Amino acid sequence: MESFEFVFILHLMIRVLGMTQDLSQCLQKKNQNIVRAIGLIGSVMRNMNEMRENGWEALFEEVKEFCLLNNIEIPNMEDMIPVRGRSRCRGAKLVSYYHHFHHGIFNVVIDQVYCELNNRFPERSTQLLRCVACLDPRDSFANFEVQKLVELAKIYKDDFCDYDCIKLAGDLRIFIDEVRNDDNFDNCTDLGNLAEKMVQTERDTTFPLVYRLIELALILPVATATVERAFSAMNIIKTERRNKMNDDWLNSSMICFIERDLFASIEDEKILKRFQGLRNRKMNLPNEGSRNWVFMSGGSARLVNGIPGLLCRQHFPGIVTYASKTKPAYSFDHYAVALDVEYPNKAVWVKVEFWMRGDQTCPSFNFIWRNFAPPQVKFFGWLLTKDMIQCKTNLRRKNILQDAVCDIVVTTRRPVTTSSQDAGLPSPSGGILDGNQT
Repeated sequence: MESFEFVFILHLMIRVLGMTQDLSQCLQKKNQNIVRAIGLIGSVMRNMNEMRENGWEALFEEVKEFCLLNNIEIPNMEDMIPVRGRSRCRGAKLVSYYHHFHHGIFNVVIDQVYCELNNRFPERSTQLLRCVACLDPRDSFANFEVQKLVELAKIYKDDFCDYDCIKLAGDLRIFIDEVRNDDNFDNCTDLGNLAEKMVQTERDTTFPLVYRLIELALILPVATATVERAFSAMNIIKTERRNKMNDDWLNSSMICFIERDLFASIEDEKILKRFQGLRNRKMNLPNEGSRNWVFMSGGSARLVNGIPGLLCRQHFPGIVTYASKTKPAYSFDHYAVALDVEYPNKAVWVKVEFWMRGDQTCPSFNFIWRNFAPPQVKFFGWLLTKDMIQCKTNLRRKNILQDAVCDIVVTTRRPVTTSSQDAGLPSPSGGILDGNQT
């Protein structure tokens, strides 16, 4: 790293990359300014050519000053060295240091960059961009040229026949005169706004050929940088383990990945409400109540399962800070540190609903929990009163079924508040209530 050759290549790349930096940033933007991109392409290629013709002396002097300042040895430019890539024992051709640095490195690097720009932006593509730039609505269509737009239409032979190209020239002259005198088009900044204004003012039907030309110009940026960006995202998302995902899932995942900056600015609360609003669900998202977490250390991680698990899922507090770590709640200890409005914490809320204490107001408490039915039947009745059993009444309310008619008795099922009697629960006095009792 302290050799003259390394310092020379470093300074050369600094100059080359400095020339192409603005062009690279411009081409990577989602909202590309075609006029500026075309100008940058021509400017970079002219600067590259100028550097190749007249930039050697300035670069060489700059490298020598840097080496003298940092005590780096400078080789004698008249000394001979073998050509790189050939063995000296086999009669390799000898060249001077000057020839090696000037023609073997300086000219080769610039020629490669210049050729790459020519290959990436050939004359036909550049001409296409120049024609599209004539539709730029800024500064009252300052770049508008009828002849170039007709040339653009001739490139798309499948969309414009010879007669259309002749008619398009007249339509463009009338169109530009109208929009320059219409206040609705004063605030247009890009082709997208121009197309929207044409639709709003019904000029898309008055000038169909002009509108078709604008549509093709709008597709052009999408067919280049945006598509390449989407394919790059596809390689990241659709890995070997995800090669069986369907098109909808892949499309949604790619949108979230490509527009990740936009999605990062959306609050989680809005996402949960949007998900909740798609259709009716057993539990409400987001969970209402306080979400002010406190720090707590120690304790055991008692997992919840079975019947309490159903209640824990209904009153899930989300992310909690427990034992100096932020994690999703999965134990009663986690629920104990999640504060609540009505109860001291979420754990107490779950326990109160599970045990149904007498001091809690519940219209079906005495009927369900103070009878001689088995515990499983009691809990089934409690689920009915909480509207958590997918009976036909609930399915009809959620528009899953067309009616709530029972297939066995062929009668309309009673409301959920009386379904516990239909289940044949024992009465508090010890008798069995059938479906006909009230």
